[in-house]
Amino acid sequence: MIGYEQDLGGRFASQPANGLDTPAFAPLLPQDIQAKDAQGILPNDQDKGVVSYYEPDGKDGWRICRKEDWFRRNEGTRPASIARTEKNQSRNTSLAPVLRSHVMGAARVYLYDSKGRIQETFAAAVYEPEKSERVTTDERQCFRFNDQNLLQLYVSATATNACPSGDPDPRDTWRRFRYGAFKNDRGHTENGSLWIQWHQGNEDGRWSESIVFRNSPKPSPERHGGNASVDSNKGVTQILGGFNIGLRDRSDGPALKYTDGSSKPIEYYFTKPPVPVSILDDVDQMYRHDRRRETQVLSGIKLIELYPAGAHQPLDRFYMAAGRTLRQEQYDDSGKLKRVINLGFVGLNKKDGGFYDEDLRGKVGLKLKGSKLLYRVWEYDAAGKASLIAIGWDAKFGSAAREEPLELAQLAFGSPDGTVGWKREDEFFKAFDFDPIASRAYPDPVAK
Repeated sequence: MIGYEQDLGGRFASQPANGLDTPAFAPLLPQDIQAKDAQGILPNDQDKGVVSYYEPDGKDGWRICRKEDWFRRNEGTRPASIARTEKNQSRNTSLAPVLRSHVMGAARVYLYDSKGRIQETFAAAVYEPEKSERVTTDERQCFRFNDQNLLQLYVSATATNACPSGDPDPRDTWRRFRYGAFKNDRGHTENGSLWIQWHQGNEDGRWSESIVFRNSPKPSPERHGGNASVDSNKGVTQILGGFNIGLRDRSDGPALKYTDGSSKPIEYYFTKPPVPVSILDDVDQMYRHDRRRETQVLSGIKLIELYPAGAHQPLDRFYMAAGRTLRQEQYDDSGKLKRVINLGFVGLNKKDGGFYDEDLRGKVGLKLKGSKLLYRVWEYDAAGKASLIAIGWDAKFGSAAREEPLELAQLAFGSPDGTVGWKREDEFFKAFDFDPIASRAYPDPVAK
């Protein structure tokens, strides 16, 4: 079909984001175009034209099998391009008239499997570009479908330039999909997505992946899933936007929900790699690994919880803002709260919409009147009663009346009556195992 370029609807040309939206079959050549056969022309008023080739699809239709770009000759056309075109097309009598006015550029081939589904497309011939031309890489693309004609695997063979017969090469870029069938609200069976895996490979064998996983194709309050990040060195590193996962992990305090009553998404980070991808198929496996859970509490404030492998009770919980610990909670092995260190007055108490219960100010000595209280350490007894046992304050005269950043404070540390007990900040922090930047929650600096 000379001068004809069929609209393929974007298929076979871009990396599919959702297998459900990727058709298995190429659009057929329209009946009115079939009748023209090789009677078309390449327009002389345009620099570029297309020659398309079709083959029988076995069902009385015609499907695209090759597409060539042709360029109008001009005084700058190189003799080598003319010679190559004439050699390549010497036996194609249909294009004999075109050879006098155009030269061939790139050609793309389309191959199909035994069921007529697109299987492979690749650049079969390329041309040497002019200096003024911008050339993009057009790699080999591979498609594999299941019995329901749903895309199972897409491979952009950037490294191997070959379509795999089994698992794809980790150096290539590819997408893998899984599906499940369910009854919709009208009682009809339809397919839904269970797994979308984006794999990005490197020539040295390193790779990274993003995986969207679900345990059910049908949306429901009980369904669980999330968005995982994986790499070749660490395995699963995080699960973001999670729902109904980590349900055994206990969390002291109020449930954290949006104003409309819906639960906030769960973020899990795995702090001791490697973590196998199999945890996404069986989310209870995640409990076998050290993990950090993050939840948005208030604007700019996150709750950080650490869960050791095999345990569901955190030993430390941190409320963080701008990389600084606003509140650290320490628990014993039985899960009882034993100590709290607060910084500032952020959050207030639960009855006022905050996230903890202590009387923030506590009872302090008269000598601290006019001093801004910064750190407060609370110890909890077996009955759950809190006692203020240590404080840190700004010793500058009249500091309570000023709003200054912590870095400008003249810090003093001691007992609630104002008696200095520690000379330096690090001594005070060590005495109560206070982690001012929650460093134990971020063993890998890159993860933070």
